[in-house]
Amino acid sequence: MLAAEFKKPKMHCVEGKRKENFRKRFSEEELRKRLSVVEYAVTQLGGTDTSGSSRYLEETRNGFYHCVVCTKPLFASTAKFRHCGWPSFDRAQNDSITETVERGQHGVKLTEASCADCGAHLGHKFKDGPTESKLRYCINGSALEFKKAEA
Repeated sequence: MLAAEFKKPKMHCVEGKRKENFRKRFSEEELRKRLSVVEYAVTQLGGTDTSGSSRYLEETRNGFYHCVVCTKPLFASTAKFRHCGWPSFDRAQNDSITETVERGQHGVKLTEASCADCGAHLGHKFKDGPTESKLRYCINGSALEFKKAEA
């Protein structure tokens, strides 16, 4: 994905967070070296992947989705479902996500989902999921790293 393919929302996500409040901290220099331009823009600046662009949309192997910044396990593959143009999950691993209610465009309230360990912006949580939990974590694929389960 090209850097021009991500959308920057008209709201502050990670930019407004105090990074010292998180267990894992990384310098801007380190993150810019280690992450792609898009991964940095999404996780550190609150950007959004282009719908349908995630390499994980069609991923069906058993495993876990980790934070691309700090490698914290966030979602099991068993929680994933196909609902929209971004990888979607109906539940997160225990204590892996922090949630912040923010005002999005047109005054709509959104619940931002961030990594509990490093504060990386992951995506948003909605209460319109198709499973029994009724939750839908709509997550940017650029914020994730998939690790296949050991056989």
